[in-house]
Amino acid sequence: MLVLLVLATRIVVFLPDYILPQEALLWLCGQKLASGGKLYLSVWYAGPPIMPWLYAAFEGLLGEYSLVSLRIATCIYLYLTAAYFNGILIQNKFIERKNFLPGILIIVFSATPWHGMELSAPLFSLLPITYAFHSILRLTNEKGGNFLRLFTSGFVLMLVFLADYTLLMVVVGVIIFYLSIRRPRTDELLTILIGMGLCGLLFGLVLFYQNSLSEFWRTGILTHFWFKLPEGEGLAFYSQRALTLTRTIGWVGLLIIAILGFIHFRVKYFTYTIMIRRVESAQALWLGCAFISYLIAGRNLQGDEFFLALLPLAGYTSKIWELSRNIRLRVATGGLLLLGPILTFAGVTGLVAPKDVPFISAETSKSMLFGDCFPDEQEQELITFFDDPFTISGVWILGFKPEWHYWTKARSATRYTDFRASYQRISYLSQVNREIPTSIKELDIRIFRQFKRDMPGLIIDPGSRFEKFKKRFPLLFSQFREMTVGGIPIYRREAKGP
Repeated sequence: MLVLLVLATRIVVFLPDYILPQEALLWLCGQKLASGGKLYLSVWYAGPPIMPWLYAAFEGLLGEYSLVSLRIATCIYLYLTAAYFNGILIQNKFIERKNFLPGILIIVFSATPWHGMELSAPLFSLLPITYAFHSILRLTNEKGGNFLRLFTSGFVLMLVFLADYTLLMVVVGVIIFYLSIRRPRTDELLTILIGMGLCGLLFGLVLFYQNSLSEFWRTGILTHFWFKLPEGEGLAFYSQRALTLTRTIGWVGLLIIAILGFIHFRVKYFTYTIMIRRVESAQALWLGCAFISYLIAGRNLQGDEFFLALLPLAGYTSKIWELSRNIRLRVATGGLLLLGPILTFAGVTGLVAPKDVPFISAETSKSMLFGDCFPDEQEQELITFFDDPFTISGVWILGFKPEWHYWTKARSATRYTDFRASYQRISYLSQVNREIPTSIKELDIRIFRQFKRDMPGLIIDPGSRFEKFKKRFPLLFSQFREMTVGGIPIYRREAKGP
């Protein structure tokens, strides 16, 4: 049943042209990496390395079928996560043996709203985090088995951190959980740290042998943590308000019922067995650390980071549902739970248009409302324009529009694949004066050498940034001529004369 539910709720990802900005960025990085690029050195990505390398592995193995295969793999991965978490709750008697509600909730709400279905870092992290908490729960008085569980827990926790730095708090939560249910032993704590250290060392060695460590420090770490959404020039890297707001509205029933479940359990905490209390403590720590992560992210919080709290929310909601023996109360609870998903999937079928949704203005395009998953009218003109074979020389997009690479099938000509990093490190891409720390600033000589070696045939400039950039490097870009496609400024490189 869970398998069919996964396929039913995520069928939209197999529609033509469906792509998400973050998914498109990872796909673009993976494409360049599979073609021989080196992460951070010749492929910029403002974040840790796991996700770009994962997308690159699929691209290298499956080529043009990589994204479809990755989405199928994501469905399988989500099913395994839901089944594993559901099994832990049943095994430890947190819920009744025949209760599959946690797994169902995980699958349904991971697709609510439906513009968060890519294999993102938070979604990828759910299974390793579940394994780590479960391994701590299974610790016994026998040292041999314990050390293996603790070592593998440390290893997968470092994988989680190397997928998304925001998940650090949940990694800390797992260690706190160990300290809270067991008298800490130096050798056991050391085993966790060895597992984490070995995982980090392996990935560090890969970067070292690719000569990418220094660029990883600048682009993958410093740029990531210095990153802030720009002010004063109307630039938005994501449909931030729409993404966060629709996620909150879609999850409102789940949030309310989970909070009630948490309160109810805590009121009757000592009436439960020790093992049930431990399972609940793991979920409480997980949930608390997830919310702390949200607070730390602040205005840079992304919609897919809501997934971090999904499993404990599903666990608490299932508990309160199990305690509601009254059929009317269960129907009311179920209706509240389903309200968000129903409205969300009504949007998929076109039954709900932006003008019908009161919490977003009527002027908001449907493409923007649902996370820029499909091309709008302007972008359709751009796609038609790219039928011209000149695009084989590659493009450079001066904006966070990686999905345009996917829709137009145009390769990225430069190493500046992640515009978030480019914006933070190259001062000439800003329309306002700002200081860039010297530790991350891209030097003019490096910019010059990059374009001298890999000059794009086309520059797409949705944010009107190219003129300022061209003034700084007039000789490099003297052959570019401006044109407009679908209202989007485009600069096309002309061939040299005889």
